[in-house]
Amino acid sequence: MTKVAWGNAMLDLAKSEVHADWILERYKNQMRLVVRQGGNQYDSNCREIFRRFAVMVLLYQYDADFLTNFEWDPDLEAEDYLDFKAAIRKQTRKRGAV
Repeated sequence: MTKVAWGNAMLDLAKSEVHADWILERYKNQMRLVVRQGGNQYDSNCREIFRRFAVMVLLYQYDADFLTNFEWDPDLEAEDYLDFKAAIRKQTRKRGAV
C-alpha cells in the first residue's frame, strides 16, 4: 500500500476544486494540531481529516448547485477522494433513478 501525504493531498485538492476559504483553514488547523501532538501527515488522523475536508468540498459544491443528480455516499474512503472527479461520478445518480 502506498503511503499518502494527506496534508499535501488536501492542499492539492484545495488548489483544484471550488471551496469556501474557511473550509480549508479549518482542516489545515486540524492537521497542524495532529502534528503538534506528535502525529504526521501520513497517519490515520490526517487521513480522516482529509476525508472530511473532501466531503465538505463536495457538499459545498452541491449546495452551490455545481453538482446535479448527486446523492452523497458517506461510505467512500479517503482514498476514493484522491481522484475527486471519480468520487463525484461514484455518487452521481442515474437519470430516472429515485
